[in-house]
Amino acid sequence: MSSKFQNIRNLRSTTSARFAKVLVDLSERNYDLNQFKMVCVTIQNALIPNLRNSMRFVSQILAQMNSMTPKYQKIVLETIVVSTFNKQTDFITKNIDSLSKTNIVETVEMSVAHKRLSYTLLKKKIDLSAQAAK
Repeated sequence: MSSKFQNIRNLRSTTSARFAKVLVDLSERNYDLNQFKMVCVTIQNALIPNLRNSMRFVSQILAQMNSMTPKYQKIVLETIVVSTFNKQTDFITKNIDSLSKTNIVETVEMSVAHKRLSYTLLKKKIDLSAQAAK
């Protein structure tokens, strides 16, 4: 494997871990909750719910979330995880009735991303029902 492709692969795997670690570090330093929420909202706005890199990022956040205190975990769940899950669900629900050649690929990609996120949440035993009800 050439060094160029090795660098790209390393960036994909380490970038999401580093950003997730930033959230953990902010929570360990008792960062202001409102500003922490703004950071999470900014991250959420940058994510594209059906892209693998975005899903890697959400998975890294879920993997490192146990290091955060509960109040920071709640913010991360509400602003990043639940929002991503809801965006995926809304997209699939909206497009499933009108599948056509133009949107079938996007719908399948979103369905796969949604399945992966659902599996990760089940594996980590994270219940979004309390968060989604808000």
